[in-house]
Amino acid sequence: MTHAPPPLRAHSLACLAACALLACARPAAAPAEGPPVDRLELRVASFNAWLLPFASRDLGDRLDRMPAAIDALAPDVLCLQEAWFPFQRDDLEAGLEHRLPYASYGGGGVALLSRFPIVEERFHAFADDEALSITERMGGKGVFEVVLRTPAGPLRVLDTHLALDRGAGGGHARQLDQLRGHLGARPELPTVLCADLNMRATEAGALVPGYAALLAAGYTDTIAPVKQPDGAFAQRPTTRVGWPRAERRGRGWSPDFVLFRGAAAGGPALTLLGARVTLDTAETALSDHNLLLADLALGTPAP
Repeated sequence: MTHAPPPLRAHSLACLAACALLACARPAAAPAEGPPVDRLELRVASFNAWLLPFASRDLGDRLDRMPAAIDALAPDVLCLQEAWFPFQRDDLEAGLEHRLPYASYGGGGVALLSRFPIVEERFHAFADDEALSITERMGGKGVFEVVLRTPAGPLRVLDTHLALDRGAGGGHARQLDQLRGHLGARPELPTVLCADLNMRATEAGALVPGYAALLAAGYTDTIAPVKQPDGAFAQRPTTRVGWPRAERRGRGWSPDFVLFRGAAAGGPALTLLGARVTLDTAETALSDHNLLLADLALGTPAP
């Protein structure tokens, strides 16, 4: 697979371009897959690891602590954003190989580690957009599409990180439109979306149109805004908080999401069992983002 060069600070572009030439894949040990089952419970994690070279603080220390902390959460699928360098992904993959032996890198900083074999993968790069900053354009972002082989049947997982678009050029909205196109594809497969969407779910008590469009496409948010008695929607739990965590406690917003949809009629269902935000305290934080965990059941719904 050819990977787009990672971005994010103009003075680091040369180093990042060189890293794009390095091999990113790691052979994975194959665990026992088990016999087919009608229903499988699995845990999906989504984490913006904030591994930005020359920009992220305490990068080495945080990277050293990530494998053990993530392993303790017992995920079956881990979707990463901002995992730019091969050596960073190699460290995470090596530290989690006993739990998540299958791993692949899409591009644009997004990677996936899985307990289940990867049988299909494709990176859908976003169209170049002159409205975005040069660092965003150099990021090579897009949608990483993976199909996993599980004992309950195939599971499609999408991992993405949309642009942080502070201007009025519409670049973020156009990336969101492209993402929606991929969300609607392959209705025969149950699908999970893990994403840093760089947008809120609610503003002033109302659903943001871009977020509402994802729900209208048939997706369910694992941590959805709660509608209050007055009709306004409460904010989702904060996931983007800053670093160090104690400096900005209470400040932040919620750009991180895990959404899902079952297969079309007659296909396997996806059922939400529970979800939470974790790695979210001054003692446990490993990034300027918290980690999202979603427990799902794939296959025949429980009676």
